[in-house]
Amino acid sequence: MLRLGLLSPSPKLSPLLRVASSTTTQLQLRPLTTQSSSQLHRTRPSRRILSPPLSSTMHTVMEDWTMADVVCPIFRSADFSEDAPQILVATQLRHAWRYDPTSSGSSSSVGTFMRENHGRTPEQRAALPVYADKEAVHTPWRDEVYETWNHVFYDVMRFLREVNDAFGHFHPPKHDVFALSFPPSDGQETENTRVLTKTWDTDILLIPAHLEPGVVVRLETLSQREEDGEKKDVEKIRGRFSKDNAGEIWYLRKGVEARFFIEGEWDKSSKGLAAVMVHAILCDGKDCDGNNQA
Repeated sequence: MLRLGLLSPSPKLSPLLRVASSTTTQLQLRPLTTQSSSQLHRTRPSRRILSPPLSSTMHTVMEDWTMADVVCPIFRSADFSEDAPQILVATQLRHAWRYDPTSSGSSSSVGTFMRENHGRTPEQRAALPVYADKEAVHTPWRDEVYETWNHVFYDVMRFLREVNDAFGHFHPPKHDVFALSFPPSDGQETENTRVLTKTWDTDILLIPAHLEPGVVVRLETLSQREEDGEKKDVEKIRGRFSKDNAGEIWYLRKGVEARFFIEGEWDKSSKGLAAVMVHAILCDGKDCDGNNQA
C-alpha cells in the first residue's frame, strides 16, 4: 500500500554511511544493518512527486498517477543528491572505479581510497593514476567497488519502502553489473541505435558505476498495461543518466523489457565500453526470512 505521513523527522544519519562534521569531514563506512537508514521524514504526493518536506533528503517521482501503478509500480526515479552520505559515497565510488590500484603507493582497499580521496583537491584527484584497461569490467578492485554500492542500495530501498511497501526487499550484499558499448557511428545518427536490451526476473535498483566522458544513457521500457479488459504494449522513455544527475537511481519492475541507448556529446569515433551499470537484486518478500533486509 502507499504510505503517507509515516515518519517524523529523525536526527540520525544512516547507519551505513556517516559524515562526521568537524574541521575536516571524514567518511566512514559501517556494516550493513537493519536499523534506521538516512534521514526519512513524512512523505506526501505533490505534482507527481512523492517527497518529504524540505528538510528531508530523498524524493521519488511517479510517472503514472494510476491505482495500478501505485499497487504494482513499474518504474521509479529516486533522487538522493541532497542526502550527504549517499551522494558522497556514490561520488567516491565513481572515482574509485577509474583508479589504478596497482600504482605505486596505492590505497589498500576501496574504503581506504574513498577516505583518502575525500580529502584531496580536484587537482589532486585529476592527477591520480587511471587504470589502463578501461574495458576490464571485472577486476578484484572493481568488484570491490561494485560491492560497496550495496551501502547506497540499502538506504535507498529503506526510503522506497517507506513510500510504498510494494517495492519488495533488499538483502545485501546482492548485486550484479553489466556494460554498455558505444554504438557504431559510421558518421550516422546513433541516438536511436539500441545498444542493449535486458529483462530481469527480479526487481532491481539501477545506477551507473561509470560513464565515459560525455556519455548519456537513455532508458526506454516495454511493458504491458490492461485497458478495457485488454493487455496493450506500452513503450515509454523513462529517463537519462548523465554526469549532471549523479544522485539519481532507478527502480525497475521484474519482467519489464529495458532498452538502453547511448546519447550525449561523446567522441563519435569511440569504440568499446561506454558505461558500466551496477544494480541491486531485490526480493519480492515471498521467499525470504526477513533477516538483514531493507
